[in-house]
Amino acid sequence: MELEVLPARHGDCMLLHFGSEDDPRLALIDGGPAGVYHEALLPRLEELREERGIADGDPLVIDLMMVSHIDDDHVNGIVRFLKDMHERAEEGKPPKFRVRRLWHNSFDDIIGNKESETQLQLTKQFGTASAGEADIPRGDMPFRNWQVLASVSQGHAIRKLAEALKIPVNPEFGGSMIKSAGGAEVEIEDLKFTVLGPLESELSALEKEYDEWLKRTKRGRDSGEALLASFADESVANLSSLVFLVESRDERYLLTGDARGDKILDAIAQCGLANRAGKLEVDLLKVPHHGSDRNVTAEFFEAIPATRYVLSGDGGHGNPERPCIEWIVAARGKQHTVLHFTYPLDRIDRRREELFKGEDWSDETHGIEPLAKTFPDAVKIVAGGSDRTA
Repeated sequence: MELEVLPARHGDCMLLHFGSEDDPRLALIDGGPAGVYHEALLPRLEELREERGIADGDPLVIDLMMVSHIDDDHVNGIVRFLKDMHERAEEGKPPKFRVRRLWHNSFDDIIGNKESETQLQLTKQFGTASAGEADIPRGDMPFRNWQVLASVSQGHAIRKLAEALKIPVNPEFGGSMIKSAGGAEVEIEDLKFTVLGPLESELSALEKEYDEWLKRTKRGRDSGEALLASFADESVANLSSLVFLVESRDERYLLTGDARGDKILDAIAQCGLANRAGKLEVDLLKVPHHGSDRNVTAEFFEAIPATRYVLSGDGGHGNPERPCIEWIVAARGKQHTVLHFTYPLDRIDRRREELFKGEDWSDETHGIEPLAKTFPDAVKIVAGGSDRTA
């Protein structure tokens, strides 16, 4: 098992390789924001076709496609990928790719609504573009609400395209929502996936909060604004992120999406996965939310020690952030550690510097590249471009 991390700007796009040399298997986890599909994902999938010697007319099989949550920086490339597949099918061209299953929780799943009803509500208020057929004009809409509307639209587009392409959605979960209720486990070939998020208790709380908000404002379920308001807080989106512990015969990877660290620790405790020292030891940790220090604490890294850490992000939105990296290195001490960044450190720092907007920036105080020069010899940096972590 190995995780290949593609450069996905400020988002996530990863390929999980498993199986054997004679029977290689593949999972696609998120597709990054706009542009990443054509820049990185599609070229890499085409390379895999060549590497495996797949003949024209035969598809590269993707055993699992997973969308961690509906946010543009995770879902956009998946929409583009499925649209390409659908267009080829409509044109009668042989498929280049075949997807065996899709794991994806829609906005409607999260708030306990019916998808057809939500489409009707959003179309009624914002036009047909909100059903995922076209880009949505922002107009005077607050930026975060516009982002949410776009993501809801993309989620609907994924479901619609998956149906047209006959891709089963959440088949290992009975076609229902994926959620953690004490550690649900499923197996795909030689891998075991344990669901750690979203927590069933958190989803119930979100649905209850949504319904109470509707009653409080005396708005019915025909209000598109209600849908956006219930999901505009970034913490709400992060609470709904898929989190999986993936295990092969000899390795453990923790894939966290944009989940909050405290909720991941809650799930580990509920599932009884911690050892006697209260820790969950893994070989690889995909650091939540691109290394944002708002999602994790120093205690999070103490509780989940790993040999390898993936920090996706090009500095956009400030991620990965310096305190997060400092916490990792402090938690590891002198133990062998590899930090995988998806872009060169100087590029990440320059993007992060732009966000200071007139405030004093000091490379020595705020930069990640100067910080890396102070790391113990046991810490190895891998930065820039596509990288297989194993």
